[in-house]
Amino acid sequence: MGTATQHEEKARHHLQFLGTISDDYPDWLATVAFYAAVELIELLFADHDDFHSQNHEDRNRSIHQRFPRLAKPFKALYNASLDSRYQAMEHWLSAEEVRRELVDRRLAHIKSFVESHRRTT
Repeated sequence: MGTATQHEEKARHHLQFLGTISDDYPDWLATVAFYAAVELIELLFADHDDFHSQNHEDRNRSIHQRFPRLAKPFKALYNASLDSRYQAMEHWLSAEEVRRELVDRRLAHIKSFVESHRRTT
C-alpha cells in the first residue's frame, strides 16, 4: 500500500522499463505492461478515497465497482500476464500483438483514463 505519489513513481518506472524490453521477450512485455497497469489503477484508487486493494481479486472487483470503463482493458492485461507466466510459450501473444493490443491500446486507455481522472496532481 502506498501513496498516490508512490504509485505514480512505480507506474512511471514500469513504463520506462517496458520501453527497453526486446521483442525477444513478449512474456516480459505482457507482464510489465500488466504491472504498470496495476500501479496506474492503484494510483487512481489512492486518489479516490485513499483506497488500496489487497490482492488481484480485490483489485479486479474494485475496478468493476469503481471504474467499470477500465474493467475490460485491465482484464486483457491481467489474462495476458497470467498466460505469459503460467502457460507454455505457444500460448503467448507475439511481441507485436503485445505492443499493439496490450500496450498501445489497453494500457494506453488505462493511462489516459487515470490521467484525466486524477484528483490530485
